[in-house]
Order: sequence, then C-alpha cells, then structure tokens
Amino acid sequence: MIRKINNDDLETIYNLGKKYDSNFPNLYNLESYVDNILYIMKCYEEDGIIKGFVIANALYESVEILLIYVDTLYRQHGIASKLLADLEKNSVENLLLEVSVQNEPALNLYKKHNYKIISTRKKYYNGIDAYVMRKELK
Repeated sequence: MIRKINNDDLETIYNLGKKYDSNFPNLYNLESYVDNILYIMKCYEEDGIIKGFVIANALYESVEILLIYVDTLYRQHGIASKLLADLEKNSVENLLLEVSVQNEPALNLYKKHNYKIISTRKKYYNGIDAYVMRKELK
C-alpha cells in the first residue's frame, strides 16, 4: 500500500535513507517536509514494513522527484514503479528528476516509464555527471 509518510514513520525513513547515503539525515530535513504542502512524501508499506519511499517537491505545474529509495531486500518487486505511478496521479504537467549517468538500474526504471533525458549536469554527484529527465503528463 502506498500512503503518506507521517511523523511516526520518520525514524524508519531516516534509517532506510542512511542505507542510500550515510549523510541522509543531514541532506533531508524530513520533519519540516511532513506537513509542508510543497513536499510529497509517500512510502510503500506491506505487512507493516516500509519497503520504500519517495520524496518530491511540488513546483507549480511540475513535481521534482528528489529521491526514490527501495530497500535492497525488496528490489525487483515493482515498488519503485508503483511509487512513480502514484506521483503521476497528481494533476501536474510533468515530473522532473536528476539521476547519475552511472546508475543503470534507475536509468532503466525511468526509461521504462517514458522519462526522457533533457540535459546533463556536469559533475553533479561528487564529480559524476547526472541526467536531468522529464516525463510529460499533459
């Protein structure tokens, strides 16, 4: 089930986020995002276990995906695809994101969901280039 992240989930989300990047708590101030209408924070929960989450920023007609993370134990089960599909239900015109040019699994996911590369940001991730990708919804 996909649902909105609430304050009771923050410790779990921080712990999952640290698997993605040990600096995650310093990069994302989740407490300030929970009730902020400019942020979308949702998780995929099954059998009482949060298996993945998405953090996005609503910017007028666009939603910028800041992070999608699925715990390594639950990958290849369509969870990231379900989180993306849930974001696409919003009445926005497009979704934007950045992804490392070296992150093949993420690139494959986004291409599968019809995201298109629109530009490259040089040395965006610690010296590694990133693609800016967009999906038009309207």
